[in-house]
Amino acid sequence: MAKRTISTWKFMRRDEPILIILSLSLVFRLIALFCSGGFLHSDEIFQTVEQAHRISYGYGIVPSEFLGEEYAHLTNKSWGERSFFFPLVLSFFDSLNPFGHSVLWLRFLLSLFSVFIPLLIYKIGLEVYDQEVAFFAGLMASFWWELLYFSSRTLSTPFATPFLLASIYYATRREPNPFLSGIFLGIAFMVRFPTLLVLIPALFYLGKGSVKFLSGLFLVFLLQGLLDLFTWGIFLHSPVEFLRYNFFGEGSYLFGEEPFTFYLVKFAEHWRPLILLALPYLVYAAVFGTREEKFLSDAFLIPLFFFSWVPHKEYRFVFFLVPFLILFFSRALIISLKKSKVRHHRVLALLFVFSLALSLNQNWSPKKDLCSAMEFVGKQDDLKSLLVFDTWSETCGYSYLHKRVPIYFFPAQDEFLPGVNEVANLTYLRRLIREEVNYVICTSEKSGTVLDFEANTGLNVTEICLNETSPYFEEFKRIGSSIILRRR
Repeated sequence: MAKRTISTWKFMRRDEPILIILSLSLVFRLIALFCSGGFLHSDEIFQTVEQAHRISYGYGIVPSEFLGEEYAHLTNKSWGERSFFFPLVLSFFDSLNPFGHSVLWLRFLLSLFSVFIPLLIYKIGLEVYDQEVAFFAGLMASFWWELLYFSSRTLSTPFATPFLLASIYYATRREPNPFLSGIFLGIAFMVRFPTLLVLIPALFYLGKGSVKFLSGLFLVFLLQGLLDLFTWGIFLHSPVEFLRYNFFGEGSYLFGEEPFTFYLVKFAEHWRPLILLALPYLVYAAVFGTREEKFLSDAFLIPLFFFSWVPHKEYRFVFFLVPFLILFFSRALIISLKKSKVRHHRVLALLFVFSLALSLNQNWSPKKDLCSAMEFVGKQDDLKSLLVFDTWSETCGYSYLHKRVPIYFFPAQDEFLPGVNEVANLTYLRRLIREEVNYVICTSEKSGTVLDFEANTGLNVTEICLNETSPYFEEFKRIGSSIILRRR
């Protein structure tokens, strides 16, 4: 019986590496869940959990991406309509909560699901490389800060990533299963449409197996088409509109433009000196690597090039490329370690400390206090209507309030959104404070929209909140940077 040793990757049981990776991944993700909160981007609320809440309970804010044709005359444009698949999945998860509705429950389940990322990195590493590289990569993925940072986020890309990795795993197995590979790529596509870019290298890699691969993919495409037919009234409406608007239309530049090198710079910022091992080996693998390595490198480079070409860029868009970097870095590092006497567990310990240090530079809980305040107010029996001093897209919606009462938002956004109670002027604001709302939330954690409003008007939103409400409201509770006021 082989002796267990982390330095040489020998184990007593065949499943021991999997158990170690899963256990560590679970522990670190639960810690990350406890340390995080709020939301990183408004999409994390209004394109996912808010729509799931609307499906489950019949009410919620509907952003432009989910507005039906009946509002076309008001919005006068397409906003790149989204699929209802991920919100439906979250709605199903919500129904499993034995304690009632809670966004924390959804984030907990997504944290558990993200454990499959390190596991699949390990499994792919076994197929493409060997036990040594695979276990090292799996352990690194269990604690790498980027994977933990997004692990509990209700964003589509982190949820799509395990399905994408499963597709690659079934394609690269010694006995490949192209049909299952196509199925999993299709599911990744339903969650996050741009993951379909991996289709190009997959077809080249699978060769004759492409027919079975496309058969599996076609079945899921059919499912997405039928879902769109039911929800939007047009077969495959959401992927067509999403790709048209966000990659070739107004959405490709409307929300800001970044240089072509944006993602490379971000990878360098997030990986620091480690990128000097990962990227050169990735390029080497693309040119001189094995057939499997070329597939992995193409699955990284083709999406990277495409996303870099699109003017509007956000790092969360390319989150699904991080596992590839971990694999290539691990391979390059193991090759380097063979020429030295440094033990693997010491290197992993240094990587853990380095990852922890990088994670401390991030804000893990933006808007957490506001979300907690809205959740707390929603539990008050006397709540009749709420005024929040922030724009609707920078709040936490009905998914946190979870009570069917009017929510008013000040200041209003430039773009009118049907069904949202935006306060456009101080006269209307004063009438609401005097006659309508009985709870108010002010926050000192100001969004970019609020800061722009203050810069353009010379007004201070926090001062407006406190001064205008003082004759009618009293402080009820403070939660961090948020103040809850209740009518006297």
